[in-house]
Amino acid sequence: MSVDEWNLEALTEIAQCPLTRESVTIASEESIRRLNDRIGEGRARDAGGNWVQQPVEMGLVSTDGCYLYPILQGVAVMLPSLAIILDETRTKDPVVLRPEANEVKEFYEEFGWKKDGGGEDYVDATGWEDLRPVSREYIRKCHRRLGTHFPKTGTYFLDVASGAVQYPEYVEYSEGFSYRVCVDLSFRALVEARKKLGHRGIFICGDISNLPLRSGVMDTAMSLHTIYHMPVDQQALAMNEIHRVLRVGQAAVIVYSWGHHSKLMRLPNAGVRAIERIRNLPRAAGARLRRLLSPNPSVAAAGMGTIYTRYQGYDWFSSQQWPFKYELYSWRSVSPTFLKTYVHRWSLGGQFLELLYALESQYPRFLGQYGQYAMIQLRKS
Repeated sequence: MSVDEWNLEALTEIAQCPLTRESVTIASEESIRRLNDRIGEGRARDAGGNWVQQPVEMGLVSTDGCYLYPILQGVAVMLPSLAIILDETRTKDPVVLRPEANEVKEFYEEFGWKKDGGGEDYVDATGWEDLRPVSREYIRKCHRRLGTHFPKTGTYFLDVASGAVQYPEYVEYSEGFSYRVCVDLSFRALVEARKKLGHRGIFICGDISNLPLRSGVMDTAMSLHTIYHMPVDQQALAMNEIHRVLRVGQAAVIVYSWGHHSKLMRLPNAGVRAIERIRNLPRAAGARLRRLLSPNPSVAAAGMGTIYTRYQGYDWFSSQQWPFKYELYSWRSVSPTFLKTYVHRWSLGGQFLELLYALESQYPRFLGQYGQYAMIQLRKS
């Protein structure tokens, strides 16, 4: 699939250089030729301090002429550390991705967005979601519940940390929009997302704590199960960035997990932990052996399903001085681990989940505050 000129024009309308905050334009053929001459001579560096090895076919240039961002397979690579320096006289100290963010990025590049066993589901889903038949309808209804909080039509629908847009319901959210703007740390994820969205997608490899987007350009936005995978000092920053890029009067939805801070889940989670400790004794022994034998420790860790996570509770969230007003709703009041431990066909699990969904719909604010996953709807006034 070739890069659509229509999408490039739309991209330049909304994107900005994350280093200089300048707008961007499509790089001319002449500027690309000059840059590739420098690359061939070993004289081109990126903002991370590394020498650029691969020639560039297409890219975006900041209007001040400082940086170029390559476009590869229809994905604009706009991570600050990978910006190619055009003006050496205006460069600063090397820009590096924080170790925590790099851990998440490497996990998904190497592991999370691969298909599990060659099937249709990604490892990300099979590892952390409950895909069993007994829970399938409940999970699907929770996905659709989120869609009721977005406008039906618009120009730009922003998907912050979009991943591979892995569920059909996720694709449905933006059907009435001209473009779905997918921003993610993982290049692999965006290539997968492009297969699903095609010419209706705009794909940017970027840092969500420093969105490479102009202020006030998005008609709506969402971020699902991502911000709690960031360092604590960047979580509020990411939420504020989502607010920054919204148009005035528009709303965004963030799905956030309170994790172990969820008051509703404390008692059942204690039981889950006890059961898991017993179940995991053979698995833990195998994991220790894999770590000893694996030449790549990060891959060994990935095999255990680990990823950087820092849950904050409702008390933390409500204590922040947000620049926006917000409402809390329940996305889902129980965790996948709870479902897999307590909900089964033989124990009337399907009926229990029907009742649970009804309660979440009847008391969305209470269960949004005290349950496992909250939908945080923020609005820009």
